[in-house]
Amino acid sequence: MGADTLSSADTLMEQALRGGSIGTRRDAFLSVLRGPHWRSVLAPHVISSQAYTDGKTAAQPDWLTFERAAEIIAEDDEKVQRSLELAGCRFSDALLSALARRMKSGLVESALSHLRTSDGARRALLQRALHEAEPAWVTRPGAAQVIRRQLRAMDQDRGELMLALARSQILDRFVSEIRKQPPIGVEEWSALGRAQIRDDLLYNLAMATLGQSPTVLTYLLRLDPLPDAVILRVMASARAEWAAAALEIAVLDGVDTPALIPLAELGVRFGGRSMAIAGSWVTSSKLAVDLLDDLAQVRCQQSVADGRELLVADGRELSVADGRQLLERLRQRQRVPSAERALEQGRRGETPDLFDAAALVRQLRGRRVREMVREILVKPRRELLEVVLHPLCAVNEDAAREVMAVYRSGDKEAVALAKEVRSWADVTWPLDETTQEIEPH
Repeated sequence: MGADTLSSADTLMEQALRGGSIGTRRDAFLSVLRGPHWRSVLAPHVISSQAYTDGKTAAQPDWLTFERAAEIIAEDDEKVQRSLELAGCRFSDALLSALARRMKSGLVESALSHLRTSDGARRALLQRALHEAEPAWVTRPGAAQVIRRQLRAMDQDRGELMLALARSQILDRFVSEIRKQPPIGVEEWSALGRAQIRDDLLYNLAMATLGQSPTVLTYLLRLDPLPDAVILRVMASARAEWAAAALEIAVLDGVDTPALIPLAELGVRFGGRSMAIAGSWVTSSKLAVDLLDDLAQVRCQQSVADGRELLVADGRELSVADGRQLLERLRQRQRVPSAERALEQGRRGETPDLFDAAALVRQLRGRRVREMVREILVKPRRELLEVVLHPLCAVNEDAAREVMAVYRSGDKEAVALAKEVRSWADVTWPLDETTQEIEPH
C-alpha cells in the first residue's frame, strides 16, 4: 500500500475525529468505513465523536451518520461482529439501533451469540437491539438459555424482556425463573397480567403487597376472570394518595377494566389530585364510549378554546373535565358505599356487600383497628372474616400484629380462629416470637 493511501486514510481519520462540522466528520467516517482501514473507525473513541451539540446541551448522537453507516456495515459480517463488540461504549446504542432497523431478523443470531456472554450495560444494549431487530427473537432456538439468564438478573431491562415474552405468548415457560426473582416494576407485573399467568406464589405476593404499592395492579386487574378478592383488596387499599397513584399507573400502562370504575368514582369523591387523575383515566380508557352510552344525557364539548386534550369517542369529544363529570354522574346514580352498613350487617350475622366492607376497612385507624380485629376473632363474627378482616390484615400491619396477639392470648376459641386466619397466604404476617415469619408462598 502506497504512502499516499496511508496519508489519505490518516487525514480522513483526523477529520472523522475532529472535523469542524458534523457533515465533515460524517463524510470522513463513512469514507474510511468503506475502505480497507474500516476497523480504525469502528472504535469507541471514533464512534463517540459522531455527535453534535448546540453548546448548551449535552452532545447527541448523529443519527444520520449511523443510519448510513448501518447500510455499509450490514453488507460485511466482520463489520457486524465488530459493531456488536462495541455495545456499551458511548453512542453505541445509536449504531446498534440503526443496524437493527437495517438488518432486522438478519442480526438476531449474531446478537444472540454476543448476548450470551455479556453483562451490565452491554447486555442491556444488545437486548434492546434484539427487540428492535425482531420482537419475536425470544422464540428462536437457543434463545431460552439466554432468556433464563436475563430473567435472573434484576435490572431495568427485565421488564422489557418479560413484555416481549408475553407478546410472543411464551412467558409461561419461564415462570420458575420469575418465581425465584419476583417482579418489582410496573412492566414486569404488567407482563404477567398480559400473559394471564396464574401462579399461586406470584398472585399471593401481589395481593400481599397491593396495599403498600399499586404497582401490582397491572397484573391483578388483567386476570380473567377477575377474582372478587382483587376488587375487594383494591377498594380496601384505596386511600387518596394510593388511589391517585393507582389510576396514574392504569393510565400509563393502558389498564382498561370496569373494575377500575369504582376506584375512579372514589377518586372523584377524594377531590384534588385523585379527582384529576380519575378524569384522565376515563378519557384515556377504551371504556369511555361505554360510559358515554350509559350516560346518554351527558353532553360533551365539541371544541375547547384552552387547548385541553380531547378523546374522540364515536365522533364525540371528551375532555378530562368531562371525564370527571361522567364519573360524578355515575356515582350519583349508584348507592354510596357505607362502612356503618357493613358493620351493622356483620353484627346481625349477615355478610356485607364488598364495597361496603371495603369502606369499613378504609375507615379504620389506630385503636379502632385493634378493636375490630378482637371483635371479629373473639365474638366471633365469621361473616366479617373474609370481607373485612382479610383485607384489613393485608393493608394494615397493625391488624396483622393484633391477630398475632390474639393467637398468643390463651382464649381457646379465639386462638383457633386466629390460627385459621394466619393461614392466609396473601397477607404478609409479622415475625412471631415462637415461629418464623409467615410470608406469601
